Amino acid sequence: MRDKGALAEAVASGRPITQAEAEAWVKQIERTCLGPLVLSSEEAAPWWARMHDEADSFSAIAAAMMRDQALVDKVCPYVGMAWFLPGGPREEDPKAFCLRILCASIGCGEDMNAQILAGPMDGRPRDLECPRCGRIHPCVPAALHVVPEAPAAAAAPGQTLAAPGHVGRGKR
Repeated sequence: MRDKGALAEAVASGRPITQAEAEAWVKQIERTCLGPLVLSSEEAAPWWARMHDEADSFSAIAAAMMRDQALVDKVCPYVGMAWFLPGGPREEDPKAFCLRILCASIGCGEDMNAQILAGPMDGRPRDLECPRCGRIHPCVPAALHVVPEAPAAAAAPGQTLAAPGHVGRGKR
C-alpha cells in the first residue's frame, strides 16, 4: 500500500487505487453518528418559526429559550452548562446559541465510515442511515477509482513459489 502522500496524489489525479487504499483513505477521518436530535420536530417547530421571522431577533429568541425551563432542562445535559452561563456563547453569539439548542443531539457513536465504504465511491451525494439509531446523514463520498487487488503471482506448472528471501528450485 502507498504512503499517505502517494495515496493523496493518486486520489487527486484520479489514478486507480486498491480497495485497501480506499478504506485507508476514508478512515483517515473518524466519522461517527451524531444520534437523534434531543428535541422532537414538534418541540423545535415554534423555535424554528421564530428564527425564520425577520421581525424577531436572535437575542430575543435566546432569552425566550432561557426562560423555557423545560427546554433548558432537556437540552443542557447534551450541550453543556457553559452555553447557558451569563457572558457565555448565548450572549456572544445568540444565533449560534439558538442553532446549538435546536440541533443538539443525543449522540450515537456508530462508525459511519463503514456505511460510506459499503456504497459507491462515485462522488455523488447520498444519504446514509445509521444502522443503530436510524439517523439520516447527508454524505458526499470521495470519487475514487477503486480497482480489484492485483492477483498473486502464479507458479508455472511443475514449479513452486519461493517464500520471500528464499530461492525456490521447484519440485525435486
